[in-house]
Amino acid sequence: MNIQNLPSALPYRREVKNGSLGWANPLANSGRVLPQPAATLSLSGPVGVPAAPRMGSGSGPMGWIQKIMSFIENDKIVELVISDLLAMVLPRTWIEYMKRGIDSARETFFRESSGTVTNTFLAGWVGLGATMAFQMSRANPKGMSYKAWIDTPVLNAFAHITDDLLKKPGIDTPDKLRQEFIKTFLSRLESTDNIHNFGRYKKHFANTHGKLGAAQLEELVAHYLGKTPSENGKRHHAFNIEETVAKRLKDPANRHKLSSILAKVKDDVLHKHPQGNTKLLSRLQGEAREKFYNELRRAVTQEVRASEKHFIDMLYDVATREGLTDRVNFKFDTRQRHPKTGRLVTKTLDVGVRSTRELLEKAKYFMEEYLNRALVEAHKPDGNDLSKVASLNRQLLRSKLFQKQGASWLQKHLFPNVKDGLIPYSYKSKFFIVLFPVALVTSIGCSMVLVNNWITQKKHQGKKFFPGEVALMNEIKGQGPRSVRPQPLQGAMV
Repeated sequence: MNIQNLPSALPYRREVKNGSLGWANPLANSGRVLPQPAATLSLSGPVGVPAAPRMGSGSGPMGWIQKIMSFIENDKIVELVISDLLAMVLPRTWIEYMKRGIDSARETFFRESSGTVTNTFLAGWVGLGATMAFQMSRANPKGMSYKAWIDTPVLNAFAHITDDLLKKPGIDTPDKLRQEFIKTFLSRLESTDNIHNFGRYKKHFANTHGKLGAAQLEELVAHYLGKTPSENGKRHHAFNIEETVAKRLKDPANRHKLSSILAKVKDDVLHKHPQGNTKLLSRLQGEAREKFYNELRRAVTQEVRASEKHFIDMLYDVATREGLTDRVNFKFDTRQRHPKTGRLVTKTLDVGVRSTRELLEKAKYFMEEYLNRALVEAHKPDGNDLSKVASLNRQLLRSKLFQKQGASWLQKHLFPNVKDGLIPYSYKSKFFIVLFPVALVTSIGCSMVLVNNWITQKKHQGKKFFPGEVALMNEIKGQGPRSVRPQPLQGAMV
């Protein structure tokens, strides 16, 4: 059954680009918009229909105001900064200056503007810098791609699905594990509008019940694994990046480059230790190999990312062809041990309502950055080809995915370790990437307070007080330059 063949009154269940004026379809929250013929759909509106003139357009001052407002409307950061400056920072600073003096005005400007700067620009810049540092070898010894940054609820859900599958006895090969992972994930997605329960449309969803139909489920699994008849592993799919890197390492140019790097490391060690130091040489050459491998891996990952948009579009088209909406519920049951009794109990984990496209992307990233990589590291097949693995080493695979390493509690739970499993390593790394900009932004805000207090102390012979306090007291006493002596109310007793 294809959604296009349903009655015309049935809302179309795909994503929509809202217009610049912000008018949205009443059904937009459920991921559905009213149907239109495919030939008339466009990012800018129906084809052949002239664009409506902008309301309030004009020349002269109105034209400039319109241009400024359009600039503000199209950039949420600019909109936030301008509205905060005009509605809060400048008016309050001016009032404080007129009523309480320059010290109070300066403190008000620092206090009000620091929130705008840190919340909009500084946090983003520092976060970008920390993310770029995460791509450096020393900061990221495992060489994980930034696409491994999957938000914690979704990553936790994928980890639980994988852990549950590893407890099932029938899953004994990497292909079977990957296939069941994708199938389990996709089967837990459910549409958000419940239209399949309405009597008028119920017959059209008899085989899906708001979820993917069996045919669509199998098609998506085949696309993820690159096993559709038209693809046969040649087109885009959830790649085994480690296998591609292994092929690159066999390239004569890369082999020569790696040999040169190792030779240079050896020369440096012999220069510092003429009598030789085998242990040091082995360690440094191992680090050099790991660094070279991670650089190749990042290059391959960037190539994969550059060509994946069409693939994600195809997955989205298949998923929303029947059953699913643009936004879906993602929840699943998992078996966990009760903290007190130690018995296995079933617990429902609800990730919440998410974008269908976002979840399809992140499932692909999880397979490439976590599952496929852990399978290769656990089994080390020839050429990193997972098809050559006859059976799963479940214990070793679990350690490569979930094990935490560290001599102390802090090292085990907070500090990333190259020997960590991929998922704990990601959790720890994200913690530090988030902690660094938060700490820096907080320190800058505190520095503003200290600078302001230092200025007021210098101006008032070392007295510590809240800026503007002296001006306020002078105003109350009638001694300030802008003070107005309070007048008693008419009829009041003096």
